[in-house]
Amino acid sequence: VAEAVVGVELAAGRGGAHTLLLNDTARTELRTRTIIMATGASSRWLGVDGEYQFRGAGVSTCATCDGFLYRDQEVVVVGGGDTAME
Repeated sequence: VAEAVVGVELAAGRGGAHTLLLNDTARTELRTRTIIMATGASSRWLGVDGEYQFRGAGVSTCATCDGFLYRDQEVVVVGGGDTAME
């Protein structure tokens, strides 16, 4: 779907269909049982020496993606608030 979604009506119960309202001239409504929210989060780099060189080799911006690689090891987490620790 190329149009932007401008409204969502979630199903009343589990397994029901959700309704998406599109931003087109017909105000099209789509019904679906699954919605994937892809918000486009982007990493913010520090700009320190070695950061780019070691990306993927000890430097990561995705704890969810790479956290298991560092299980039971000492790590340094850089970030603001709870976001960095999640």
